[in-house]
Amino acid sequence: MALRLQGKLALVTAAGQGIGRAIAEAFAAEGARVIVTDVDNKKLEGLKSLKRCKLDVRSTASIEALANEVTTELGALEVLVNCAGYVHHGSVLDCSEQDWDFSFDLNVKSMHRTIKAFLRQYFVRRFLDPRGPRPLCLRRHKSRRHRAHQGGCSRFHQERHPGQRHLSRHDRISVAGGADQGPVARDR
Repeated sequence: MALRLQGKLALVTAAGQGIGRAIAEAFAAEGARVIVTDVDNKKLEGLKSLKRCKLDVRSTASIEALANEVTTELGALEVLVNCAGYVHHGSVLDCSEQDWDFSFDLNVKSMHRTIKAFLRQYFVRRFLDPRGPRPLCLRRHKSRRHRAHQGGCSRFHQERHPGQRHLSRHDRISVAGGADQGPVARDR
């Protein structure tokens, strides 16, 4: 194995069987620290994992509680696999409104819930904690055109929004592996 996920913290929903289980096993084999969840905790037995949790992805409160617990105990997730899903058996004519609501809740809304909860925790831990790493960094790109253009924009911006730093359209956002040493990061 190439161990491409060595040390990465990953969470896999619906890891008790099928595709979710296969993903969790593959991640563990690649060196990830895997957290596995399923609505039936018994299905998680035998999986090599850092943590096993019962989770109903249709419950916003349960997902937010898990996101807080995981982030507090282990840090921010680096990989989230939303694998929970359901397919109604039969045609659209056989599908009741309750079946459709269940499918939509499990297949679509659960993804929104988990992404929102864990992304919120990710940003809180990664960007708002001054001790934490900052992988997303703003860096100023200073071209001749930018310097010539900056004067008018900065004056206008300062008049309209006093006390706020102006980032023109020529500023660039770059992704870096650690804390930014550039001027924008120091101004935070």
